[in-house]
Amino acid sequence: MIIESREFGRIEVSDIPLPEGIDADANGTYTYAGRVLAAVRVREKDRDWYRVFTMEDDGTKVCELFDGIIREKKGANGIRWMCYADNKRILLGDYVLECMSDLDHCMSSKLVDVVLPKEVAEIPGVLMRWSEPRARS
Repeated sequence: MIIESREFGRIEVSDIPLPEGIDADANGTYTYAGRVLAAVRVREKDRDWYRVFTMEDDGTKVCELFDGIIREKKGANGIRWMCYADNKRILLGDYVLECMSDLDHCMSSKLVDVVLPKEVAEIPGVLMRWSEPRARS
């Protein structure tokens, strides 16, 4: 589909084919290496089960990163998929998914809790936390 915008010009919008066997909606973003990062909920296994992988824009060269449970923590503002510039880590909000060697050639991954000090995690009046990756200056 082509969208004409006075502000942005001509924009082409297209679907990305998902790997065989995935027939659910996926969350997606681009990695710093230019590949697609996709996260699919597998509710048949558990309401918090995710399958996470990277692939090319045409749905080829799939690299599995993670297949398991990611529980949303109390006070979290959902699970988000924000790739770090090192192309090895993804900030999910209350977790960091670390991949060895990187998001394009992952041989193993680890889900690491983000531990906030009690003073930050339990500020009176704060209903939901939000986190963002930041570059060191």
